[in-house]
Amino acid sequence: MPHFPTYLYVLFCLFVYIGIKRCFVREVRPVRPVLFPILFVALGLSSLSHLFLRASAEAYAAGFGMLVVGAAGGWLHAGLWRLQFRNGPEGIFVRLPGDASLLVTLL
Repeated sequence: MPHFPTYLYVLFCLFVYIGIKRCFVREVRPVRPVLFPILFVALGLSSLSHLFLRASAEAYAAGFGMLVVGAAGGWLHAGLWRLQFRNGPEGIFVRLPGDASLLVTLL
């Protein structure tokens, strides 16, 4: 078995902790569930040309198709959620249900 650096074990434990934490109901500001998926898609799209220097138009079409499939799957998955909103002195919060999809993806 190859030796992995210690920081990889720490990072894996951190991701597992975040995945377990997301299994429970939590309240966040409404910006987070909207902003982070857009941010990750933008970062992924911006790095495509650097990762695949000689990619053809068909490769980009396949990548776009995978993006559409992933977005549709995420939309269907999140469409089952029942969101609740709370207006407090700190502002508006949305109550997100527990979701084990991140933990399953990591493991």
